[in-house]
Order: sequence, then C-alpha cells, then structure tokens
Amino acid sequence: MKKKKVQMIVLVIAALLCVGAYFLIRSLDLEEETEETETVITDFSSEDVTELTVSGDVSLDFTREDGEWKEKSIPDEAIVQGEVDTLVSRISSLATTETVLEAPSDLSEYGLSEPFRTVTATLSDQTSVTVHMGNESSLLGKYYIQVEGDDNVYLISAYIVSGFEKTPEDFIEEEETTEEAETEETAAEETTAEETAAEEMTAEETAP
Repeated sequence: MKKKKVQMIVLVIAALLCVGAYFLIRSLDLEEETEETETVITDFSSEDVTELTVSGDVSLDFTREDGEWKEKSIPDEAIVQGEVDTLVSRISSLATTETVLEAPSDLSEYGLSEPFRTVTATLSDQTSVTVHMGNESSLLGKYYIQVEGDDNVYLISAYIVSGFEKTPEDFIEEEETTEEAETEETAAEETTAEETAAEEMTAEETAP
C-alpha cells in the first residue's frame, strides 16, 4: 500500500513538471511570436551631412560650413545648432516596427504620388538621401514615407514628421536681453561676495 502511494506521488509530481514545462515552452514561443522586428529605413552618419533641405508645405535650407549650420534665407542670423543636429540625427537613422508595404502599385493611396513634404540630406561625398512624406494613418497615428530609390513604403512615428514642421525663424538663436544679462551679472556678484565672506570667516576662525 505504501509503495502504491509513493508511486502515485511520483506520478503526480511528474505530471506537474510536464504541465509546467509545457506552459513555459508555450510562453517562450508566444514571446518570440510577439517580439517586434525592427526594419532599418535609413542608416548614415549625421556627421557626414553637409546640407539639409525641406520642401513642400515648409521650406528649410541648411548648410554646414566650418562645422556650423547656416540657413540660406537668413544667412546673417545665428542658428541654434542643436536643433538642426536633432533633425539630421532623426533623418539619418529612420527605423520602423510596422509592416513594410512592399512596392505598392498605387502610391496615391498613401499620399506619396504627391508628397506634402520632402526632406533631403546631402552627404560629404556628394550623395544624397531623400525622404518623401505622405498621408497619416488614422488608425496608427503614424505617417507613410518612401525613400527615393526604394520602392517600399514605411510607417514612421508622427513626431519625426512634425519635427520638420518649422520655419527658418524658428531656428534663430535668441539674443540675451539686457535684463537677463543684468540678472546673471548680479547673481554672479552675489555668489562671489558670499564666497569671499565665507573665506574671510574661515580665515578668522583658523587664525591663532
């Protein structure tokens, strides 16, 4: 009787182990199935970009001279370099996890027969990468794009597209006002005075 009980316990444990293994394997399979695959759309060094232009509903024309960005329509204005660098970085490394539409026959369905915006990055070797932007997918909240020379259509995040929705004036570096300069100067003077007072106090405390 005791032997039968032991056998029964062993069988129950074995069954539980089998069930546990089944669900573990099933879980791993589902994880693999749901894992998103990223498709690289553009991949070039932002450091190699010498010119960035945007045409269509907005117009931008940046050139990099001696490591500094200038906008052709406002050549005498100082440009916020980091904002241009951000746009270049975004266009140089586009990727998506959405399903790729392979060479669709009707581009008008995606707003790409007449793109509303086109971004072109010219590289130091005189080659260029041009990205056409089309309709927004109302279901996914993303935009259809196509890279010149690539027949496929991709979906990218809306913030990438909206990032180029600016005028040249949006990139002008704001000059520091007199009031701001005086405030900073006063703060610096106060800090210096406090440091001096602290040093004098320390010197008095340590004096024999």
